[in-house]
Amino acid sequence: MKKIVITMMVCMLTGVALFAQAPAKQSIRITPEQVPMAVRQSYEKDFGTLPEDGYWMVYAETTPDGKRTATKPLWYSYNKRSKGERIELRFLPTGEISSAKGIDRSKYQVSDSIFIDKKKIG
Repeated sequence: MKKIVITMMVCMLTGVALFAQAPAKQSIRITPEQVPMAVRQSYEKDFGTLPEDGYWMVYAETTPDGKRTATKPLWYSYNKRSKGERIELRFLPTGEISSAKGIDRSKYQVSDSIFIDKKKIG
């Protein structure tokens, strides 16, 4: 009986230790001034000047690195919601646009492969 209890405790502690080492993904709302220059330039090239409405988010992964924690951005997104209109543009940290939702394709000279069809989403 003692062996079973000790074995269970060791398994639980091992699981907790492994979970503590796993990277944590989080989304953080940021100001337009905090958006990297590569992402800003890509937005301005494809969609014009940065708008006043809407908001920016960064999706980042935080991992423990010895005594410190390292935060690595996975992507940046511009979001706008108004009057039933929903726009989401995702950019890689390098500035390359990775997806676009809710944008009229004919207005912009962006590759059709980045647009996500709402019918496919659900």
